[in-house]
Amino acid sequence: MHTRLAFVAAAVLAAALPAPSAAQEVLAPGIRIRVTVPDQKHPLVGAFVSRTADSLMLEIPARSWNGVGRRPVELASLSVPRIARLEVSRGKRSNPGRGAGIGALVGAAAGLALGLAASAEDSGWFEVGPGQVASATLVMGGIGAGVGVIVGGLSHSERWEVTTLPNLPPAPEVPTTAGTIPLVISRF
Repeated sequence: MHTRLAFVAAAVLAAALPAPSAAQEVLAPGIRIRVTVPDQKHPLVGAFVSRTADSLMLEIPARSWNGVGRRPVELASLSVPRIARLEVSRGKRSNPGRGAGIGALVGAAAGLALGLAASAEDSGWFEVGPGQVASATLVMGGIGAGVGVIVGGLSHSERWEVTTLPNLPPAPEVPTTAGTIPLVISRF
């Protein structure tokens, strides 16, 4: 009885406490981040280096690399007011469930299409009825789900969580000319 009461009290207390918010994120050097700047085609992904009131520094992979040795990095300095979105990596994970779902749908669609195509033929050798079409759909869906689990388990995607910059005084507005981004890149 006492353990049940303690469990209920702990659950009520946990629900009443404020959940950690993205605004409380602490960016430590080396944390993998993704920064979206409005005029950039793709977000910049790299390791957080430092932040001042008006700029954010991160290491990004160098654009040119001959493939030999360790990939060189560039230091990018972004103007804080220009940052539209900041995300923190929460690691990579495999996707077997998603792969199974996609594989099942593709397999079932293929099985249904093959079953319907076979039932439309009137060759006299083999007649396909509605039961066989349903069976083909289920069997192909199962095969697709199995293949999808394997493919999804072998593929990994990075999980990103949207966050805000740690509380620092707001940076003054940086005047820019239309179509340009205040971005400085240094090679190492």
